[in-house]
Amino acid sequence: MKPISADLYKVFLFAAVSAGFSSCIDEDLSDCPPEEREISILYRIEAEHDVDNGFDAELHDLRLGFWNSPSALYTEAYIEEKDFPADMVFQITLPSDDYSHVAVANGIGGREAYFPQTLDDVCVRQDETRPDTICGMTGAAFTGNLPVSIEDSQEALYTVLLKPVVGLVKFDVTGSPAQEDVRCYISGTKAGFNAWHGTWIEHPSLVTDGNVNAVDVSETQKHFEFYSFPTMAEDTKALAGGDEWHVYFYATDKENGNITQYIFSMREPLLAGRVFEASFELGPGEGWTDAEAGVTIQTDWKPGNDYNHGI
Repeated sequence: MKPISADLYKVFLFAAVSAGFSSCIDEDLSDCPPEEREISILYRIEAEHDVDNGFDAELHDLRLGFWNSPSALYTEAYIEEKDFPADMVFQITLPSDDYSHVAVANGIGGREAYFPQTLDDVCVRQDETRPDTICGMTGAAFTGNLPVSIEDSQEALYTVLLKPVVGLVKFDVTGSPAQEDVRCYISGTKAGFNAWHGTWIEHPSLVTDGNVNAVDVSETQKHFEFYSFPTMAEDTKALAGGDEWHVYFYATDKENGNITQYIFSMREPLLAGRVFEASFELGPGEGWTDAEAGVTIQTDWKPGNDYNHGI
C-alpha cells in the first residue's frame, strides 16, 4: 500500500500517441501534427488535514483522463497499485493543446471501466443493487481535476490535489439474543459526485446498503463499516428538520420470523473525509445512540413499508 501524504509526490506521465494525421510536407505545415511535449503531474493530498484518522488515505488505483474539448476524451489510462513504479514517477507526452484533466482514485473500478466521452458526465457513483438503492463502498474515493494548457504554457510540472468524496461509517449494534440477521441501511446522503465541476449529485429517495463489510462480533453484537457519500457538502453542523438523515436497522425474530424496523433520525452530519462512529441498541425499548438521534420502532415490519430494501 502507498499512502498519500503531504510529503509523498505522485507524478503520473504516460504516452499518448497521435494518430490519423495527414502527411506533413515542408511546403504546407498545416498538415503537420502538433508538437508533442512531455509534462509531469503531481498528485497529492494532505492526509493530516483532509481526512480523519482511520480513514483510508491510500492510493489503490488511479484512472486518469484528458479531454481536449468538453465532448472529446482524448486519452485515458487505468493504473493498479501493483503497477505503480517504486519511485511513483510517471511521464506524459501529449500533443500541444488545451486539456481538461480528471483523476479519480479508488472510485471508478476495474480495468474494464471507462471514462465517458463527455467531460460533464465524469462522476463517482455506486452501482444500484435495486431501484433507488446503492451499495456502500469498501474503499475511499478521491477526485481531482486541472486545466492543462500545453499549447500556451512552457510549464512542465502541474499539481492535482485529490480530495475525498466519501465519508467512513462505523456502527456498533447490540441486539437481543432473540434476534438474528441484523441489517443496516442509511438514507439522506448525496448520490454521487461530479468530478469536473466538483458538485454533488442529489437523489432524495436514495438508500445506501451498509451490509458490505458487516461483521458478527458476538451473538448479540454486530459491526458495520462502509464508505458512503456524505449527507452534507460542508464541514458544518447540520440543523434539525430538513437536514436529518436516517439509519435503518432490520432484525428478525428467531422464533416467529417477524422483522422489526428501527429508524434512527440523525442530526450530526456524515462528511467527506470524516469518520462517523455511533453505537446503537436494538430491543423493545427506545434504543440509544452516541450521536444525537431519535428512534422509531415498527414491529412486524414487512417489505413495502417505508423503504423496500428487498428483504
